[in-house]
Amino acid sequence: MEVSNLKHLAMILDGNRRWGKARGIKMSVDFYIQSGLLGLDIAKAVFSRGIPHLTIWIGSVSNLTERPAMEIAALNKAYAKFFADEENLQFAHENKIQIECIGRWRELLKPETVKAIEKTVAETAQHADSGRLLTVLIGYDGTEERGAALESVLLYNPEFLPDDSSSAGKLHSFADLLRKNSWTGHLPDIDLIIRTGSGADPHNSAGFMSMLADNAQFTFLETLWPDFTAEMLGEILDNFSRRERRLGK
Repeated sequence: MEVSNLKHLAMILDGNRRWGKARGIKMSVDFYIQSGLLGLDIAKAVFSRGIPHLTIWIGSVSNLTERPAMEIAALNKAYAKFFADEENLQFAHENKIQIECIGRWRELLKPETVKAIEKTVAETAQHADSGRLLTVLIGYDGTEERGAALESVLLYNPEFLPDDSSSAGKLHSFADLLRKNSWTGHLPDIDLIIRTGSGADPHNSAGFMSMLADNAQFTFLETLWPDFTAEMLGEILDNFSRRERRLGK
């Protein structure tokens, strides 16, 4: 059953390390692959429900700058494997899904990892007109995104600097311009954000996609990401489809 009132689903995949620690699994590329860095079954379930935009956050700036070197190396290998995986690519091509990667990944990842990501992004660009887009956030931080957007606006659009004569219309235009200059501004507003591994501590992190989440609804789950299933996703989507979204009306 399609979810007609859900055009953009965003997911924060939390709980990988807690899952591994509970099972005594050492941090390695095998760990990230075993824990399901990005479950293909989940992506299949999302697009099969007629949801055209799926955004997955699988690496923050702090993940790639503050964790131990061994763990960062494992993440690099896991990212490269995901983007180069033939099954993932076949799924994307068969379903005409464009894959993009947003964040500071070119700066923070190893050259061979960057090359693997760029190859898949280029190969799936042929599906840009399909209306189906998988956005992967790596080296992403919402606070940095806002700062970069504001810097871009002030550098290239000085006429939009706030002043005493600013009208509500001008401020609205400034907000639109800020979004246009943001990393994720080309995406539609987020309808639903799912965060795993956070049921006892429901929260956002690093201003996650704040440019697009003004009216987003949230689902916080105690279930850690590796234990999250397509069946659980289906229940959440069914629940969302029954909700009444007033949007201030």
